[in-house]
Amino acid sequence: MRHSSQLIDFPYAEPMKEKEEESVYYWWWRYLKKATGPINPDFGDVSGDDFYSWWSSPAPIDDGRKKAVLGREKWRSTYLFANPEKRWVFTRVKKPLPKDAYTDPTILILTVPLDEPSAYLIDRFKAIIDTFKEEHEPGERAARHSQARYPVFGQPNVTALKNTLAIYDYRIANPDKPLWEALMVLPQYKTNKIDTTLKSKYSVLASRYMKKAKILISNAAQGRFPDIN
Repeated sequence: MRHSSQLIDFPYAEPMKEKEEESVYYWWWRYLKKATGPINPDFGDVSGDDFYSWWSSPAPIDDGRKKAVLGREKWRSTYLFANPEKRWVFTRVKKPLPKDAYTDPTILILTVPLDEPSAYLIDRFKAIIDTFKEEHEPGERAARHSQARYPVFGQPNVTALKNTLAIYDYRIANPDKPLWEALMVLPQYKTNKIDTTLKSKYSVLASRYMKKAKILISNAAQGRFPDIN
């Protein structure tokens, strides 16, 4: 699925100013910043606080992409997360296609009988496209057919990623406080009626969040996100 213009195609939504938290790529960067061990060198220096400075920093190598607006073909984000330049374009086929075209799940090959009425052909084309899209939901297509160097794992839930990191950050900043308090950084868990039973329950949940966060951080540094395995 195309999420960008000017020749740069990201499988998932590219971050936008003041809406960064809606993008899984922003959270990949945030989790990279928490890593205490080695980080895959392709990701460069993540120590700065400006996400967009990192996003637009120079790619480790020039992979020969066509020129794009703002020189984005040379950005690190493009090198890491964008699909390769499109091999197939929407066009009339005038000669035999390569054999792999007929098995490539990212394209659809049709025969169009030109002696049929145009209205009929248009209706049939729309019906076929609609059926194809129903069989391959957008998120599924992005995850399954991503050809990025570092593809996003599965179907990312950015709200869950945000919540997990919020609990992790609180716990790291407040190691001497009770574990159960970390869970209360999330609005849905805040309460003034806290008893022993609830503290125990919150402690278990916070522990799970912490375990998940550490796995996500470790895997992000190795180039897999959001991977909890």
